Amino acid sequence: MLYKKYLAVLAAVSLIFLIGGCSSDEESPVAPTTPPKAPEFVLKAVALPSGLLQSTDAMAKLAVELIDEVNSFEGTPCVFAAPTGAQAVKEVTGSWEYQWITGSLTQNLKIAAAEGRLTWQLFWNGVDQGKSFANWRKMDAVQRTDQSNGHVYLYLEGSQQILREWVWYTLENGDYTMVKQNHEEPISKIDITIKTDKSGKLERFSKSSKGSLVYDLRITWAADGTGEWWTYTDGVQSNYGKWN
Repeated sequence: MLYKKYLAVLAAVSLIFLIGGCSSDEESPVAPTTPPKAPEFVLKAVALPSGLLQSTDAMAKLAVELIDEVNSFEGTPCVFAAPTGAQAVKEVTGSWEYQWITGSLTQNLKIAAAEGRLTWQLFWNGVDQGKSFANWRKMDAVQRTDQSNGHVYLYLEGSQQILREWVWYTLENGDYTMVKQNHEEPISKIDITIKTDKSGKLERFSKSSKGSLVYDLRITWAADGTGEWWTYTDGVQSNYGKWN
């Protein structure tokens, strides 16, 4: 008899603890963990003299336009952030992966952060415009977290041959260089160097009649924004001018 009473009391106590535990969970629910945010792709801000930015000279304006072009990825196939509606495959500190589907093509963007650098890689799987892809890497991008140097490569469709590339780096003296090169026709290259005093130079190259890269345009500017320019025809200087 005492044994039965003991069991009854034990069952009642267990029920009380069970109810109390459930009530506690309901009153203090555990907040969902917010996944870490993937790093953004941001290039180093370029400082130019106000005299260059405000100049009405056509070549000064062209220099600013070309610098903006090299320092921007708008209108290119580069992808540095997942589009709205993409599925988060992985979101942990130091590693992110997103996936989205367009028609018969699946795209995966992988982002990583480690040892002072950030990387972005874009992969294709499936069919696009009648062509099949199997884990083809379309884009590679690497940048130091201090934005001092990095590169972006776009590859020739279905291969790992570089089609277009952007490279930027900072020298020990603080000079900052940006290079954009197209390896597809029409082959071209733009090389820009900006010094710490905001003076700089821009050199544009195009494919010559002999097939090599030769000068097409050169522009230099001083720290006060004044500058000079040279144009070339098939690598031979054809015109010169300056602005104040």
